[in-house]
Amino acid sequence: MAEEAVDVAATVEAVAAGEVDGAATAADGTEIGTVNFFNRTSMEGSSAKRIGSVSALFLRSVCAFFFLSSWSLSAQQTPLDSKAAVIIANVKNTGGSKVLVCDFSGPKGLTALGIELADEFTRNISREGGGAVQPIDRSKILPLLHQVGLERENADSDLQGEIAAAQLSADDFVTGKLSVEGDEVMIELDLYNVGSDRRIVSVEAPVIMYAGAEKLLNTQIHDSPQGPYPFGGTGGYSVPQCTQCPNAEFTDLAVKKKVQGTVVLMATIGAEGRVESLYVLKGLPYGMNEASLAKVRSWQFKPATDPNGTPAAVRQTIDVVFHLYLY
Repeated sequence: MAEEAVDVAATVEAVAAGEVDGAATAADGTEIGTVNFFNRTSMEGSSAKRIGSVSALFLRSVCAFFFLSSWSLSAQQTPLDSKAAVIIANVKNTGGSKVLVCDFSGPKGLTALGIELADEFTRNISREGGGAVQPIDRSKILPLLHQVGLERENADSDLQGEIAAAQLSADDFVTGKLSVEGDEVMIELDLYNVGSDRRIVSVEAPVIMYAGAEKLLNTQIHDSPQGPYPFGGTGGYSVPQCTQCPNAEFTDLAVKKKVQGTVVLMATIGAEGRVESLYVLKGLPYGMNEASLAKVRSWQFKPATDPNGTPAAVRQTIDVVFHLYLY
């Protein structure tokens, strides 16, 4: 059964003010599952030895939403200020001027704290950038995700950047992963160049567990459903298990151009374990999208089950990762 959408701005303000118990409004704690498949094939007849690495990564969790909160980290100096300067310097070094900050996820999905910290980091970049580096308005991310049928919590920082950054004319994008270490929230910040899988820099920012932070951390955010079927691994639905998943192959032109990277697909996997619908969320040139679609359509799965244990159709994101090994 679909969960009711949460008004993010109202929720964060209420939790921070102590009017709402964050734990009470949190999700049921269903653990997110991940299934990875790595297959390699050596292909003959080329000066380059081609090995395609295919990864089916399910349940990327997190997405983006912009809100203005009456309570903010801006009232206190945080390590985010100095880390913003590091990100800005690296954006400049790549010749960029526009950067997109994606929602910070973890340690269990999308939370009000992750959104608050991402918003604050965007403000840090705006203040420190001096006009030379400008953050992109995060409120523009959510409509783009909805256009491709993704809910906030089902698109992690990486997928957010891959889908939205190029369309929003960003040069680079920032992802964030949260973890709790004692009385601190550790944020792992990664800067990526748009259009490639290349990570430019990675830094860590420790933030003291300030007043209200724990409630924000325990408040999971849920978007309104964007598809006819639930995502596997959420709401009591299990994750489909791949039983026959042959790897996709490089096209000759892709090898010639030395193209590698990830094609991200959105799939509906039916109650009989077959791929019923499939489309590209983030692609690669030179026929790699078509090669990925053709191969994944042939995959067979042990179907997901609903909360009653009955086989059920679910949606999943699938990564098809192409890595070119040259000898």
